[in-house]
Amino acid sequence: KEAGVIHLPAYSELTFAAGTKEQTAVLQNPGENSCLIRISLILADGTTIYQSELVKPGYYTKPITLIAPMERGIYRDVTMQYECFTDDEAQTPLNGATTKLDITVQ
Repeated sequence: KEAGVIHLPAYSELTFAAGTKEQTAVLQNPGENSCLIRISLILADGTTIYQSELVKPGYYTKPITLIAPMERGIYRDVTMQYECFTDDEAQTPLNGATTKLDITVQ
């Protein structure tokens, strides 16, 4: 584990099932990290469709549960927001990052 370095996985696309909040996809906090990560998915119009629990290094989120079911289609320029926190009692906020991806709902 490199001090001060946070590794974030790159996702270019996710695929979800239409009409249900429950999805099979999971997201990762790489084992190289020494911090907790919370991951959010935010549509191009600013609507948050998912926010994870805090994920320990080397672990995955539970299968994604969307805030509301999505309709079939391709959702472009979805923001994946990473919020990072110290892995201790204080859970002090650290740096974060955002990336863009597409979500295909079928």
